[in-house]
Formats: sequence, C-alpha cells, structure tokens
Amino acid sequence: MEFTLVKNQLMGASKSGKYVAKAKVTQRLDKSHLIEKISYGCTLTQTDILAVLTSLESVVVEYLVLGCSIDLGFVYLFFSIQGTFENLDERFRKEKHQICINAKLSSALREAVREKSNPVKKDQVSKNPRPRELSKVSGKLEKKAIEPGNMLRLYGSRLYFDIEDKEAGVFFTSDKGKSFRAREYGQVKDTCIILKIPDEIKSGIHIVEVRSRSKSGKMNTGVLEDLVEIAA
Repeated sequence: MEFTLVKNQLMGASKSGKYVAKAKVTQRLDKSHLIEKISYGCTLTQTDILAVLTSLESVVVEYLVLGCSIDLGFVYLFFSIQGTFENLDERFRKEKHQICINAKLSSALREAVREKSNPVKKDQVSKNPRPRELSKVSGKLEKKAIEPGNMLRLYGSRLYFDIEDKEAGVFFTSDKGKSFRAREYGQVKDTCIILKIPDEIKSGIHIVEVRSRSKSGKMNTGVLEDLVEIAA
C-alpha cells in the first residue's frame, strides 16, 4: 500500500492537522488476474474457476432480486431503495426511485488486511513504470521454466510505452550486463503487457525492466523486484 500527503482543506485544519493521507491505487486487477492467482493454490483449472465465478454472480443476482441478503463470509450483500415517497400509497417508480446494492466487509477481512499491510508514504508522484508480477500466459511461472520464445504476462502500473520506440520496451538484463529487448508484444497497456521472450536470450539470471519515454523525452525505468531465471 502507498499513500501521499495532501493539504487538509477542512476548516480548522491548523488544529486537526495540516495534511491528510491520500491512498494510491498501485494496480487495477481484473477477473482474469484473480482467476490466475486462485488457480495457483488449488487443483481447479482456470476454466473451472471462471465457471464457478460466473455461476456465483448469476446466483447472487437471482437472490438479490428476490429481496434476499447474502453473506459470502468475507462480504455481506444487501439491497436498499433510494428516493422519497409522497404518501403511503405511492408505489416504486424507476424514474423516481433507485435500487442500490450495498456491500459490507466482514470484520475478519478488515483485520486481515490491516494486519498484513504496511503503508508506505511517497513524497512525490513517480512517473516510472512499476512492474510487479510476471507470469506465463499458460501455466505457473517457476524457476527454470522460462525459455526463449515463451509468452509472458507482466502486471503492474504505468507500463505503457510506444512499441515503435526501439529504446523503450521490456528488457532482460543478465548478470553480465547484457540486455535483450523483447520485440514481439501481444498487448501493451498501463497495467498489463503480453510479450514474447527474445529468441536470442541466453540462459541465466536476469533483471526485468520496463523502459518508457515521457512526453518531454525523458526515459523512465521500472525494475521488477524478483529476478528471473532463463532455462538453458
């Protein structure tokens, strides 16, 4: 978790505190990412997990429409109705009233997140790419499992770069200082890059870094925390 400090705009800020914390979203995850993570810890395939989640969503909708509240263990779902009624005989009208679906997190989930988190204050907003996790497009990412030509997904934030810029992209740098740039990409977005490992890359331990050029021409670089081993 990360946060920055911004000026407290409330009245009486000089007494209550001149600055307040503003939480930063470091990565936006979609369903496919969660499915992939869940599959690592169980025997279900990603197709099985997708089917379960799709069925769960359908069942939740079915019971909420019937007016039920739903306790999923970590989150409690229930409905409410917004809007005013002029008298006791007035009925619900979609043009005037609105059905709201509410979610209340369990105390156990709140405490688990609070216990495991260690918020870090950032003094300024960094424009550098932030690669956070690397995975194979199919299967787990394990040591000596990556080979030249493999397709990988790189998750993070601020990852986008111009593919035509030959100085930007995803680079694999060996412990001997030799860098190999990935030239083939299936997707380049802020939060996810799909890339092919360069065919000419050598075996050994590599640092993975993302390089992107800002509008001013400055090259920004972000390095993946975990080292990657390329199989012989």
